[in-house]
Amino acid sequence: MKRFAKAVALFGLIVCLVATSAPLALGDSAFAKAGADYLTIHQEINDDVPALLKRIREFGVRPGVSVKPATPAYAVEPLLPLADMVLVMTVEPGFGGQSMIDPTLEKLPALRSKLRELRRVCHLQVDGGIGPDTAARALEAGADVLGMGSALVRAENPAAVLRAVRAAPSFA
Repeated sequence: MKRFAKAVALFGLIVCLVATSAPLALGDSAFAKAGADYLTIHQEINDDVPALLKRIREFGVRPGVSVKPATPAYAVEPLLPLADMVLVMTVEPGFGGQSMIDPTLEKLPALRSKLRELRRVCHLQVDGGIGPDTAARALEAGADVLGMGSALVRAENPAAVLRAVRAAPSFA
């Protein structure tokens, strides 16, 4: 738990909700009260995503929107003015240990280009199958935030995994 608390202190707490409809917790800002810095919801949920992103910001939390592997980058473009982070899922959400789906990285340059066009500062995060062997490709494609679950949790030496990722030529 100390390692988790140290990581949160260094990088902030990013909460990503995998849901098909608006999370009930948004009604009482439970995640904001718990200390979330970012709250990311899926673009594909069956709800008013722009209104939810505005509501998240009202809680004092930075809103983010995520897209599943099959969702094209252009589907999230109307939401870019409302989001402080776009999470490109590089696996199908739902369980850990999957291999990264390489073609999902093609969304990153398109999103970065659109953000420049909008003159919008926004993080591009990837999550799913990210580890020492895939981090460099994600960073080179335009990600500036790496979500790493299984690569760290299942590692005998998580610090060595992080050192390997940080040693990537594109890590800056």
